[in-house]
Amino acid sequence: MGVKTVMQRRNYRQLWLFSGVVLLGISLQVVQAEGAVGPQATTDQVTAMSVKHESPVADAPTTTEAPATPQATDEPAKTPEDQVVAESPAPTEEAAKTPVQPATVAQQAATQVPTDVTVRKNVVPTVTKAVQKVGQSHVDAQNFTDYFALNGDATYDQQTGIVTLTPDKNDQVGNFSLKSKIDMNTSFSLEGQVNLGDKTSQQGGADGIGFAFHNGNVSDVGNAGGNLGIGGLVDALGFKLDTWHNDAARPTADLPGAQIAASDSNGFGWSADPDTPQFGAFVTTNKRLVQTESRQFHDRWWAETDQSTVQALDAADLDGKFHDFSVDYDGDSRELTIRYTQADGTPLVWRKTVPTTDEALAMIVSASTGGAKNLQQFKLTRFDYQQAATVNVKYVDLQGQQIGQAAVTYPDGPTVGATYATTQLTIPHYQFVQLDTGTVTGQASLPATGELTQPGDNGTVVYVYAPDYQVSRHVVHETIHYVDEQGQPVASTYQAQPITFVTITDPTTGDQRIYYTTGDAAQPTVTSTGEPVDTATTKWTPGAASQFAARSHPTVPNYTVVANDAPDGSLTAVSAQQVWSDNADLVFTVVYRPTATDPEKPTDPDKPVDPERPVDPDKPVDPERPVDPDKPTNPEKPTNPDQPVDPDQPVTPTDPSQPETPTTPDQPDTPAESVTTPERPLGDRPSPFQTTDHHTPLRGAVVSGPFSTETPTSTDTQLPQTGEQATSWAQWLGAICLLVLGGGGLRWWRRH
Repeated sequence: MGVKTVMQRRNYRQLWLFSGVVLLGISLQVVQAEGAVGPQATTDQVTAMSVKHESPVADAPTTTEAPATPQATDEPAKTPEDQVVAESPAPTEEAAKTPVQPATVAQQAATQVPTDVTVRKNVVPTVTKAVQKVGQSHVDAQNFTDYFALNGDATYDQQTGIVTLTPDKNDQVGNFSLKSKIDMNTSFSLEGQVNLGDKTSQQGGADGIGFAFHNGNVSDVGNAGGNLGIGGLVDALGFKLDTWHNDAARPTADLPGAQIAASDSNGFGWSADPDTPQFGAFVTTNKRLVQTESRQFHDRWWAETDQSTVQALDAADLDGKFHDFSVDYDGDSRELTIRYTQADGTPLVWRKTVPTTDEALAMIVSASTGGAKNLQQFKLTRFDYQQAATVNVKYVDLQGQQIGQAAVTYPDGPTVGATYATTQLTIPHYQFVQLDTGTVTGQASLPATGELTQPGDNGTVVYVYAPDYQVSRHVVHETIHYVDEQGQPVASTYQAQPITFVTITDPTTGDQRIYYTTGDAAQPTVTSTGEPVDTATTKWTPGAASQFAARSHPTVPNYTVVANDAPDGSLTAVSAQQVWSDNADLVFTVVYRPTATDPEKPTDPDKPVDPERPVDPDKPVDPERPVDPDKPTNPEKPTNPDQPVDPDQPVTPTDPSQPETPTTPDQPDTPAESVTTPERPLGDRPSPFQTTDHHTPLRGAVVSGPFSTETPTSTDTQLPQTGEQATSWAQWLGAICLLVLGGGGLRWWRRH
């Protein structure tokens, strides 16, 4: 080998050595550049920190249902107790955009996080963040209507980005809903402003604005009024700025909640608000059986305020102006943060953790007015979110009206290429017909299960139901009364065993089939083909007519049937009666008449001879007019007694003593002129020989008594009594006796 060749090899070695050194230097520069980029992931992790804060808790309101009320469906598992936190001042946009040097990351975190910070360690590779940002949707004022649908009274001004949910009018309901669901495994952010109006509830303002994230369809609308557009949504997590206090109200509609119009707040009912005029708080819905005013129970996706999250708003916040409002969600921590800035600049912050079962959520913003009103608006600044790949599911009747609600499940997540699954529901009083072919809703249904082929809304599964076979029941009775001609019962009333008819109507064709059975049967269960189900005691027979058996009249002793108002009028029985499914009750009356009790026919008795007319008895003669008793005649004026004859000259006694010179007897008084006085009855006349008090005048004839020296001063006058006879003979007898006695006495006096 020559010298030239050796020199060439030496030159090549030097060139290779130089090239290796150059390549080593370049490699070191690349490594140093990569080390300068690393801390950015740490900065992202710091933004996931949260601050603990205790918010005032209002008194628990009175619930509409007792805790024992059964749940209609299984509740999804909830995460540990949610937190309500106060937010520390957020860094400005300029600060957020400024690159952070590795040496200052720890110092910056220590400066921004207060002492009571709980740091959530979310170690997520930077590569994952980059993947989540792919396909994110950005919404602003210009493309708002591409992503949101307006409903009810809501209007949108594209120039200002303002959605007027309700004008300042009574009985308004407005909302806007996101047309696709949010992938809750990714973060999203909504920034804007809200105007709650210029009147407090005391000034006639109402109702407020509700924000809801739920598992229902993207087109679902919540119940208005006291529910603020949140009640009635499937498994919802909501938030409301409530400006009107509502006490609990029982539902007035005896229907499942899915069948009640969104505007019928009274029919749906609502739970009680906290005792705060205006406030902000989280709200959740759970499916439960709620008792209506008629004491029936019906299922509802029932909204209740989370009392632990209630924060009062100032009356000054209802100033008719826009206030900053934002909703931020961290897909890693699943924490939802809501901020509202009050009129005085004070920020109010609420935080709540979203359950892991909520993979894809629909979003809606609602407001309403009633008897009280306010202008209520939302102004959008921006909304950034990741669309989930989802489908909707509807349960409708033959007219396309919603009759049920349920959520779609995503076994592998709501992503393109994964699958979805829906469930056929059992809905009271309805039977499943088929998946819609387009004849009910105008669009053919997706299969009940299938594959997700694109981000966002992949379509709708539509289950069509018809009402259950309609069953009407009618019972026909037969009653027979047995009475006499005065309407009084003579035998027990007869009640035939009733006949029950049922008419079953096919809800799809309108065809009817009729069945009957003997007895007062309950309404039967109907098979899926529209036939009544027999039981151990009831057998149903097809047919529109049946009949009651004939019934003989009962024998009533001493009575005979004389009338029967049944159609044939038989005097021996009420004949068999045919009845139809629409017959009225049959009521008949059988009339009886008494019969003679003697078996032999009695002979007519001889006609009785008229008795002789009794002779009138002698007309009683009027008694003779009583003859006045003989008018007593004035007694003859007594003649003066004979001049006393001088007694014989007494024989001079042997030694006579000079007799006393006799005194001249008193001249007898001239008897008083007798008064014509009727004599007393004999029974009352005193004996003339009765000794009387000389002061008592003698009755009867008055004579001069030889022993009386007093002149009677009065004389009783006695009228004669009826039938009293004159007794003049007694007067004469008395006079004679007096004369004899007077004469005898005189003779005796003269002798002595």
